[in-house]
Amino acid sequence: HLIGNKNGNKSAQKNRPSKAFFIGPQLYCFWRGGLHLSAELLFYLQLSELGPAGKWHLALALYWDGAVAYRQGDYTAARSRGQEGIALFRQVGDRRLTAATIELLGHVAERQGDPVAARSLYQEALREYHFMAWKQEAMWVTGFIALLDYAIGD
Repeated sequence: HLIGNKNGNKSAQKNRPSKAFFIGPQLYCFWRGGLHLSAELLFYLQLSELGPAGKWHLALALYWDGAVAYRQGDYTAARSRGQEGIALFRQVGDRRLTAATIELLGHVAERQGDPVAARSLYQEALREYHFMAWKQEAMWVTGFIALLDYAIGD
């Protein structure tokens, strides 16, 4: 619906940035400090009425939070954030970031000593990258699969 400004012009309220958009700068500082999101903050954001743009920003926050957790060695948190991010990226139709998050989960599975799950996740990410013709990403994931196959003897 439309709202008027002081000049009487109308602007679309639906184009307002979401709540998730406004916390982005604070999250960046948080991540630079080597921390990741609490379950309480994520719960609050998920309860908020987020439109597609808000869901995308939340999914991106989950992706980056999962990446930070992965780098810190907290693979349980990385997997959890990644799975939540994938669900939201799929809801808003962002195949590129869905694939990137699936790739992240492949790295997590590999670090947790599950080469079968890692290979499956890398293959799923590779299918997405091929579908979108993202050749460089497809090349990297193909390399990960080859290294994993060599390590497990396939």
